[in-house]
Amino acid sequence: RSTLFPYTTLFRSSIREVFDELEENQPSVLFIDEIDALMADRNKTKDSTHNSMTSTVSQLLQCIDNLEKTNAQVWIIGATNRPNAIDPAIKRGGRLGDLEEVKRPDVDGCRKILDLYLKDKNISKDFDRDGFAKECHHLEYTGADIAQIVHNAKRKMYKRCGITKKMDEGTYTDKDLYGLEYSQEDFDEALKTQQINKEIKRRIGFNS
Repeated sequence: RSTLFPYTTLFRSSIREVFDELEENQPSVLFIDEIDALMADRNKTKDSTHNSMTSTVSQLLQCIDNLEKTNAQVWIIGATNRPNAIDPAIKRGGRLGDLEEVKRPDVDGCRKILDLYLKDKNISKDFDRDGFAKECHHLEYTGADIAQIVHNAKRKMYKRCGITKKMDEGTYTDKDLYGLEYSQEDFDEALKTQQINKEIKRRIGFNS
């Protein structure tokens, strides 16, 4: 079962239920993306969310400790871009004590990620995949960045080929997609868009 928790309060009300299900379906795995948002360092949380965060962290720690006491075959994996923002208590032995750093992909990794997202897509022969992978590596882009670039390239292609206009006008049909190809221009424009978006996030303090 996969469960999404868009708000901390919603997750907090479901923590016990989630862990009960994990124990009932052993062996099982719980993956928590952006765990820093759920398990923020309580000593650094001083705003109006402090009490809510403290309650959430405490309840989650209790549930994890109970798993350890019963030797349950339950594995918990958390992902974060901000390991220093996580509450120290969660990183103690017996909890989430093993930290594995996933580094940004090298040139070969960027090329493989690019190939993965371009699988089964019509790509123009003029598109330089190796050169594009090198540029992504130079910009220190992650797999998520490359995925977003491919998504933006699709939007650029739709606009270039008039698909976007037809969708707006209500005249689009599936036949309009036949023969469409991603061009070098689509990827170059998508790359520029990604650079602009990341620069905006950096200036206003968003974490990417």
